Amino acid sequence: KEMRRLGIKAPILGGEDRMVSEYAAAGEPAVGTMVYGGFNVNSENPRVKKFVDNFKKRYKREPSRVAALSYDAYYMLAKGIEKSPSLRPSHVRKSIMGLKDFPGVTGITSMNPNREAVKEPFLFEMAGKDGKYSFVSVKEPL
Repeated sequence: KEMRRLGIKAPILGGEDRMVSEYAAAGEPAVGTMVYGGFNVNSENPRVKKFVDNFKKRYKREPSRVAALSYDAYYMLAKGIEKSPSLRPSHVRKSIMGLKDFPGVTGITSMNPNREAVKEPFLFEMAGKDGKYSFVSVKEPL
């Protein structure tokens, strides 16, 4: 609010840590804020909807991005084991490092030669309607 009060019209960019009710409470001055994230609990993607629905049934709450990342990590490990010639740790590791375009609830994941996950972020924008403000999905890498 203070930036806008001072006449600063620069776009506000940030990470998913801005996606909290306190930020939305800023109202109109926050509209247009763009953030990146690792998961969209409100996704219409069938794979994500199934994960969210099952998680809610079991735990009586929405899954966090950490829960979604853990879910994907589990299934990436399972896929690595499935593709591995044996359960020898070096074979499983090599199999996991060879994963390309793994379809998870947090997006499409590939591994690079440095053993890092490569994926695109989810993008969200603060929007307002009828006096209510929230982040809405702009892009999902699913």
